Amino acid sequence: MKIIFKIAQSACFFLFSFFCFALFLLPALALRVKRSFSKRPAKPEYVFVGIHEIANNISELSTALARQQITVRSARSHAGLFYGEANAQGASALALKVRLFSEPLCRSRHLPWILLRADQAWFIWCTSLLALNLDYILYRLAGVDLVVQHCGDDVRCRHLQDALFEKYTPGIAIGPYPALPLVDMLRKYYRQFMAERFAKTLSSRNQATFQAGMLGHFTFSQTSLLSGPRRPGEIPVIVHAPSNRAVKRTDLVLEAVETLRKKGYQFEFHLLEHIPNHQVVSMLLAADIVVDQPSTWPGRFGIEGAAASCAIVSGNYDVFTGLPASPIIQFPVDANLLTARLEKLLADRAYLESVMAACWAFWKEKYSEEAFINNYFKIWNNQHDTFPPLPEQKAILLAAAKGKLQRLFIRYFYFPSRQDNR
Repeated sequence: MKIIFKIAQSACFFLFSFFCFALFLLPALALRVKRSFSKRPAKPEYVFVGIHEIANNISELSTALARQQITVRSARSHAGLFYGEANAQGASALALKVRLFSEPLCRSRHLPWILLRADQAWFIWCTSLLALNLDYILYRLAGVDLVVQHCGDDVRCRHLQDALFEKYTPGIAIGPYPALPLVDMLRKYYRQFMAERFAKTLSSRNQATFQAGMLGHFTFSQTSLLSGPRRPGEIPVIVHAPSNRAVKRTDLVLEAVETLRKKGYQFEFHLLEHIPNHQVVSMLLAADIVVDQPSTWPGRFGIEGAAASCAIVSGNYDVFTGLPASPIIQFPVDANLLTARLEKLLADRAYLESVMAACWAFWKEKYSEEAFINNYFKIWNNQHDTFPPLPEQKAILLAAAKGKLQRLFIRYFYFPSRQDNR
């Protein structure tokens, strides 16, 4: 029954999406003609932000734009409790089914507003209002500035992306891999293609498996938590907040913590799970060290910790990402190495304090609201920094492909550009 229900739901959404696309096609063309006679504003007046609330991105972005006197209309696909879980236990099976049907239909009510009024639509994750991202085409036709901000597994094809990591950043392979790799590959390729074809696409090398052209660097705004750096407490506090234990390698963190305790180090450790973001932030303000995840660059949790003037252990492969060097300490995929890096912070108070101060300064320079808004207007004016595909990206993906069909598809449909970075 579940499979039949999902098929019925998808069929209804597809039919509804094609109906909306056909309905708004001519109006979008008319709007393009009308806007061609209007001068482009120095900054957008109306912006739509949606629809996947991952790591508070919609909330933070909407707040930052509103402070610039930009009218923001936002939509969220779910409650989006960062580090928590939406409470659906009290809902009946029928209510959940109704929500699955009604939510996509309710989101579509934003489509006329975007086409008729918005200067810009900014989508978080790979999402859009219609199936197959058909509304991307309408926005392009209507002259709406479209930005798509990828955030991870929306476009990261894990079994292929890990081959890139093995070549350029050994020890960062993250898995787990999908049960149907061909289906996963086609889905991720399509999402990347549609975003690059119709939008300004913000991403990172950590996830852009099928990058074809120049992508803007992933960027987000992180609310200020402190007016300046702070000193460590008498007893250092370490926190780790895994949204997914396997991906965040919580096993390594727990092993390192246990080893440090056996060595006699005095510290507090807090594993933060299934609690909303505001509670995590309050813990960060009392913490000294944040252990995020092994990666090539820090995620939201790491930057939250930096804004709270914590020493951050997370992703930091600036050569791979093409980003400026940061004071963040690389999270190694090795319990002994992770132990050694945490031990250095615990054993040398002066060193810990210097890293805490440097991480706060890094947040202020790169991820504060002021820094984000500066980059936001560069994006609006097509002046933001971009990066090209890796030189051997296609060859590496071909070698890592699972099966003949994957290899054939990559060989004949994936063509990364050879542009230079600017």
